[in-house]
Amino acid sequence: LIYDEAETSDQIESIKRTFNRQTTSIKKGQPIIYKDDIIKLSQIEILQKIGLFRNNINFIKLFIVILGILLIVFFIERRITHYIAPNNKQLVLLFSLEIVYLSFIYFLLLYDKFPDFIYPAYWIPVTFFTFLFSLLMNEKVSLLLSKINAILILFLFSANPQAVLFLLIMTMVTNTFIERFKNRSDMPYVGLSIGLFSVAVVSILEITISQTPIDQIIIHDVQVFINCVFSIILAMGTLPYIEQLFDVTTDLKLLDYADLNNELMQRMLREAPGTYYHSLMVSNLAEAVAEEIDANRVLVRVASYYHDIGKLKKPEYFIENQNPNENPHDHTMPTLSALTILSHPKDGVELARKYKLPIEVRKIIQEHHGSSLLVYFYHKMLRITLHDVVEESQFRYDCPKPSTRESAIVMCADSVEAAVRSLEKPTPTKIKSMIDKIIKDKLLDGQLDNCDLTMSNLEVMKEVFLSVILSQYHHRIKYPESKDKPDDEKTN
Repeated sequence: LIYDEAETSDQIESIKRTFNRQTTSIKKGQPIIYKDDIIKLSQIEILQKIGLFRNNINFIKLFIVILGILLIVFFIERRITHYIAPNNKQLVLLFSLEIVYLSFIYFLLLYDKFPDFIYPAYWIPVTFFTFLFSLLMNEKVSLLLSKINAILILFLFSANPQAVLFLLIMTMVTNTFIERFKNRSDMPYVGLSIGLFSVAVVSILEITISQTPIDQIIIHDVQVFINCVFSIILAMGTLPYIEQLFDVTTDLKLLDYADLNNELMQRMLREAPGTYYHSLMVSNLAEAVAEEIDANRVLVRVASYYHDIGKLKKPEYFIENQNPNENPHDHTMPTLSALTILSHPKDGVELARKYKLPIEVRKIIQEHHGSSLLVYFYHKMLRITLHDVVEESQFRYDCPKPSTRESAIVMCADSVEAAVRSLEKPTPTKIKSMIDKIIKDKLLDGQLDNCDLTMSNLEVMKEVFLSVILSQYHHRIKYPESKDKPDDEKTN
């Protein structure tokens, strides 16, 4: 036998020209293999084509996937750290909620025994988890996680892109309405608003993208509305337990302490009225600054209310509570006077712990004077001391310097309010000069070294302080006296 290569090639080409390619079409939802079936070679080929079977591992692709996951985790950690400075408890809380959220999504998207009229993606409690992420962390972290979750849902669970788009939009909607959530009484308004907005989103997506029949759109609208409303109710019910378990203070928890009718604030009003009104003024200054430099305005306001509660121990030793004709410091050595004044931050921390104030508030109470010098009594001691050397450390607060911008804001607002109050015939020029001096002294004394305030933030702070104080010291019209009335009935 002789092999004819040319003839063999011609016959192969002839067969190719007459060969009809055989194809297998598989429709969406069509079963490929039934339970207990013996798998055939053709079925294995189909599974390989759609990526559900592999007989070997591509280690290069696996390495790329693992590297990509590590980069994503590193990116998430960096961005979260940029937005907040989480402690270990907050990180555990964050990833615990994330695991529960993804597990819930996994169950809804892969469980195949729901009735036909239920669209599982619309029952994902995106509002519930977004609400918790926003309150327990902040809105920026919530938006960041929503984008990461959208990528994970799209690739890990093979979700419908329309469902992923719905989840992204609802995350942004929920965050938008949470900004208007000022106290617990706003819950019905927020829940109904998010629910109605979700109905509009679903209707638009299904009419324009999937062209779903009207009757099914109505059913889906009812599903998402119920989901959003009950998500808010469930979040409000579980939030106190999460706060207690992970020792996290949310703005809602802080707002519970913003009520001026609570026991501690009423006690301050009765026993130290001057300190009470001073604290209210400080809160106005501090909150106005916090709004302008992206600080936590709720924390600043609440901490300002309680920053001087340590003065309740000896209120008569602080000038705002003193009788004009009686000053206990007139008959006391400056060192003893200073000892009383310098102890009020620590006394405040003890009182705050007794009344179970949040740890963030207690921290600001402790830091709101830092290691500042008690200038008045220090110079008074210098004047009465002839030969002995006066140690400056005896007249400095023994407390940590402000470690957050909120703590630094309260410190500056406290000093500015007290200093401006001491001015005789305050004018805009005098007030501005005093504010500049106070901020400059804090900066040069190193009191702002440990917080993240920038020089730009300090300039904004000065402008806001000046604006708020000038609005409080506006001039009033002097009414003319009536000549027809006796002197004791004349009015201004």
